[in-house]
Amino acid sequence: FVSPIVTDCAAVGVGAVCGALARHNIGRVAADKIASNPERFSHLTGWHTAGINVLGSFVLGGVFGSPVVDPAAAVNNNI
Repeated sequence: FVSPIVTDCAAVGVGAVCGALARHNIGRVAADKIASNPERFSHLTGWHTAGINVLGSFVLGGVFGSPVVDPAAAVNNNI
């Protein structure tokens, strides 16, 4: 039996790692794109971080806003 605190901490850690990797990789792609044509893309500097944070917020809202159904209850109650 694993404590809910441990699973919550693990979930937060996994989310933090995924967010950090996404920000790093998207930032690297954005920096390369900005460096390739600074006159055209220089105004986008820094916005990739905001974009990935907003996307992550939508993902969290979808995960925690979705209803949770116990499979055993669904079978017993014909849900």
